[in-house]
Amino acid sequence: MVFGGTGRSSIDMQPAVVFSERGISTFELLLILVFLGLAVATVAPAYLESAWKAQLMECSCRLAVIQEAKKEVFEEMNRILPANKHLRITDRVNPLHLDKIARKTLESPWRFHPEDSFPGCGTVSVGQTFLDPPSSSTGVPIANLHGAAAE
Repeated sequence: MVFGGTGRSSIDMQPAVVFSERGISTFELLLILVFLGLAVATVAPAYLESAWKAQLMECSCRLAVIQEAKKEVFEEMNRILPANKHLRITDRVNPLHLDKIARKTLESPWRFHPEDSFPGCGTVSVGQTFLDPPSSSTGVPIANLHGAAAE
C-alpha cells in the first residue's frame, strides 16, 4: 500500500515506540534487584549455618564410626590371638591395628579413611590406645550411633 506517492509501505509509517513501553524501566529493574538482594540476605545466613551444622554432625558420626571400628578390631584381634597374647584395652594402637580400623571404616556405609581431612573436623586422631576415644582438633564430640534406646 502506498501513501502520498512516496513508495513507502504502511509498516514503515508507524510511529517510533518509546523505550518505557517496550520493557521495564530502570526503576523497576532496580526494585527487582533490591528485592532479590533482600531475599538472598535473609536466606544465605540460615543456609550457611545449616551447612556448618551438617558438617559438624558428619564429623561427629565419623568419630563414632572410628570408635566402633576400634572396638571391632580389638574384639577381632582377641579372637585370633592366643589367650596369653590377648590385647588389653590400654594397649597402644599399632600400624596393623590402624590398617584394620581403616579397612572397617572404608567398609562402613560412610566409606571414609580415618586420616582423611573433612571440613569442620580438622585433623582426626584415632587415639593412642584402644581405650582412648577418637578425637578431632576442633573438639567435636562423638555421636551416639545406636540412639537413646541403646543407653
